[in-house]
Amino acid sequence: MGILRLFLALSVVNAHAAGLLGFPLMLSSFAVQTFYMISGFYMALILNEKYLLGKSTYRAFIANRFLRIFPCYFVVLSLTVMVLLSAAWYYGKDLGPLRLWSQNWASLDWPARIFLVTSHLALFGQDAYQFLGLNSMGSLQFDPDYHQNKFFHFMWVPQAWSLSIELCFYLLAPFMVRRSATALALMISASLLLRFVLAYWLGWQDDPWSYRFFPSELALFLCGAGAYKIYRSLHQKTIDTRTRIGWVALGFAAATALATSHYPSPFNIWLNIGLVVTVLLILPVLFRLTQRSKIDGHIGELSYPMYLCHMLVIWSFDLIRVPRGVTWDIGVLATTLALSIILYWYVDRNVDNFRHRKFSARAQPA
Repeated sequence: MGILRLFLALSVVNAHAAGLLGFPLMLSSFAVQTFYMISGFYMALILNEKYLLGKSTYRAFIANRFLRIFPCYFVVLSLTVMVLLSAAWYYGKDLGPLRLWSQNWASLDWPARIFLVTSHLALFGQDAYQFLGLNSMGSLQFDPDYHQNKFFHFMWVPQAWSLSIELCFYLLAPFMVRRSATALALMISASLLLRFVLAYWLGWQDDPWSYRFFPSELALFLCGAGAYKIYRSLHQKTIDTRTRIGWVALGFAAATALATSHYPSPFNIWLNIGLVVTVLLILPVLFRLTQRSKIDGHIGELSYPMYLCHMLVIWSFDLIRVPRGVTWDIGVLATTLALSIILYWYVDRNVDNFRHRKFSARAQPA
C-alpha cells in the first residue's frame, strides 16, 4: 500500500500548493480520510497479530506510536521555526505564523498562551484550532466556522492537526479494533449518527466538521479496522488472476473518478460514501498484494515526512520569492521529495530501528 500512501500525501501537497504542474489529484479532504482508514487497518493488524492483551503491551503500543509520530514532527517544527526566524532577521519583518505570534502574544490571556505552546509541543489539541477563535479580550472561544476567525494561522505546522486526531485514535484503538464485527458496526453507526446530527440538525456540514472532528471521523478509522477483518477472511484463500484484474480495475476506476477537485458540494457527499466503500473493499487485497514488496514499503515510508514537511517547503519558496509557475512547481515538488527522503533516512529510519529494539511487540501464542 506504499504507492497509495504516497499518492495520498502528494494529493495533500498538490492541494496546498494550489496545483502542481496543472495535474489534479484526489481532494485533500478525501486523501486525509483515506489515511484515517489505512491507519485503522494497520492498527487493527498489529493489535490483533502482534500484541497480547495487558497493560504492558498497551504501554508498548502507545510508546511505539508516539515514537513513530513525534521525532519527525519535532524536526520539522524546529526547522520551520528556524526558517521563519531567519527570514524575519533577513527581511526585517515577521512572516507566516511568526507574525501572528509576535503581534498577538502580549494581548493573549494565560490560558490561550498555554494552549498555543502545549499544543505545539504535545500535538494533542491541534485539531481544536479549527474550532476555536480569539475574542477581543485575547481569550479562546468556540467558533464553529474557523474560516472567519482564522485562529489556525497560529499553527507552525498547519497540517499537523490530523496528527492530533491520529493520536486520539491510537489511545482508543486497543479497546476498539479487537472487538467483533458487530461491535465495530455499532461503534461506526454511533459515529455516523453524530455526524448526521452535526450536519442536519446543527447545520455544520462543511469544513471543519466534514473531516476534522474526531468523534465523527472515528467511523473511518473503524471502517479501516473492518477492512482488516475482511483481510483476515481472505487470508487463507488464493487470489486468482481474474480477481487481481478486477481489484486493479476497481482501484483504477476509483482513482479516475477522484482525479479532479471541482466536484459540486452535494455530489461530494455521495462521492465520499463511494470512496469509503471502495477503500474498504480495496485495502484487504491491496495489502495482501503488496505486503512483501520492500520497494512498495520504502515508497510508503516517504508519505509521512512528505506530509509533514511540504508546507515548510512551500513557505520557503515563497520567502525567497520564486515566481509561481513551472519553476516553482518543479522546485517545490523536488525539494519536498528530497527533504522527505532525508527525514526518512536520518530520522524515521533510525527511530524505527530503535523502537523495534526497545519496544519489540510480543508475539501472540500460536
